[in-house]
Amino acid sequence: AAAYWYASSVRSVGDTDHFEATVRAMLANAEKLRNRFWLAGAIWLDENAARFRGAWVEARQVSDRGLALSPLDIRLLATRALLEFECGEAAAGNGYVERLLDLTAGVTHGTRPEHALTAATVLIGATYSGTIDRRFQAEHAAFAVLQAPSRAPALRLLAAIGLAMLAVARGDVDAAAPHLSLLLAHHGTSALPGGHSCDRIAGTIAGVLGDHAAAVRHSADAIAFCRRSRNRPELAWSLHDHARALIVRDRRGDRQAASTAAAEALALSREIGMKVLSERIASLRLETGITPPAAPAPEAPRARPSLPPKRV
Repeated sequence: AAAYWYASSVRSVGDTDHFEATVRAMLANAEKLRNRFWLAGAIWLDENAARFRGAWVEARQVSDRGLALSPLDIRLLATRALLEFECGEAAAGNGYVERLLDLTAGVTHGTRPEHALTAATVLIGATYSGTIDRRFQAEHAAFAVLQAPSRAPALRLLAAIGLAMLAVARGDVDAAAPHLSLLLAHHGTSALPGGHSCDRIAGTIAGVLGDHAAAVRHSADAIAFCRRSRNRPELAWSLHDHARALIVRDRRGDRQAASTAAAEALALSREIGMKVLSERIASLRLETGITPPAAPAPEAPRARPSLPPKRV
């Protein structure tokens, strides 16, 4: 149990080396013990490790293994749903969401960890696909988690991220604003299950509120955190958000910097298989007119130095 919570903690602050080492040790021990709950938990963390590396084929394979062992594990269902949504597989994502909601019947009234995880998954998934019909139930569930007197900080953060992301997607200033202070309090961290950077989400809220300088600053912090923690999918999202924030701020040099950020985000998203993000970057370029940065001109061939004539 201690290793499980330690792994989750070091992952949240971006200590990837300790996270992956702990997960490997957990897997080995859990396989020896054959304890279904802890083995499923170790597999879930291993799936997250593959997901953060951008190895999504591997993440899917690990997820399949976990769900074969424990098909009702809410953690595994939540991360698989998010993976499918980001890959542009909305029908598959919705299928996992329905299984989550069936397992947490009464989600609109629950404040247990499984309710917070399910609500956040539904809300975040809605921002990727825009096709989830049950998001209104999830909103009520997330508000219930925030208002519960005994709520744990991690559950409160999870609910706030889901609500904030949906509010930003809608451009709803009043709904987004209340979550900014909580996300700023978690500067330099990320939250499971999706590994979302708190700085990135804070930046998107700042943008909706019209504080474009803060949006650029927070998204830059998110990029630095994701590079350090080697969270490649979240790095791609942070680069996209940074490009958008730079375009809106529109200071001297911002469009060129935005073009560079968008190009890196697009390359990452295509390599990983993040179809939704790739499409959003294409839309961003179309809307704003930013173009990919020009390739550097090839170096001119160097003239060979002339040698002095040989003496006979």
